[in-house]
Amino acid sequence: MKKHNLFHLLYKIPLLALLLILVACATDEEPVAVHQPETETLPPKQEYTGIEYTTVYKSVDQMPAFEEGEEKMFEFLHEHVHYPQEAKKAGVEGMVVVQFIVEKDGSITDLELVKSLHPEIDKEALRVTSMMNKKWDPGIQNNKPVRVQHTLPMRFTIK
Repeated sequence: MKKHNLFHLLYKIPLLALLLILVACATDEEPVAVHQPETETLPPKQEYTGIEYTTVYKSVDQMPAFEEGEEKMFEFLHEHVHYPQEAKKAGVEGMVVVQFIVEKDGSITDLELVKSLHPEIDKEALRVTSMMNKKWDPGIQNNKPVRVQHTLPMRFTIK
């Protein structure tokens, strides 16, 4: 019989505690609305920097292209790339990958190396790629020129 009374007592204590918490948290007060004066929100100040920075696409309806075609781009690279002597002596061959953004006007910005090979070869790849500035037809999305990220792999082989 004592076990039964003890069980009822242990069962009722948590219920009583929960009831006390609920009563203590209850309030009869109505929430009061706080009046905040309306303020005019001004648009952020915008400055023209020469290039309108907007979304950079990775894939568009018409991808950017070297203005005279892919064949002319290969000729340009062949004509302007000079194999660094240090890398040539070390027998370094392989691929460098350069990434950049072709802007709406055909210029290139944000030139960076994605895959490195050798410090001198990397420098040469960036130098020659920067010479291709203003030689691109921009990418087109919905019949409008847009900014597009472009990747250019360059293979360096000793002949």
